[in-house]
Amino acid sequence: DAAVRNEAALDVAAFGPEVVPRLREVARWPWPASQSAVLALSRANSEESHAALVDLADNHPDQRVRTLAAIALGRSIGHKD
Repeated sequence: DAAVRNEAALDVAAFGPEVVPRLREVARWPWPASQSAVLALSRANSEESHAALVDLADNHPDQRVRTLAAIALGRSIGHKD
């Protein structure tokens, strides 16, 4: 259930930087687990979570995860003229 996943992601984010390595691993799992990991990283609010989001936005093989991480970083998305 998406609501349960999202609530769990927010609870995990409260643990701070120490959960970032595990969230990086989960972000490599198939969607929607990767989606929840990006949400948790965006809420963890640390230098480590920011670095993880940058890596995901730039390098994740799934476009959905790259886009979600980019949004979490406040990057513009979509076509660029």
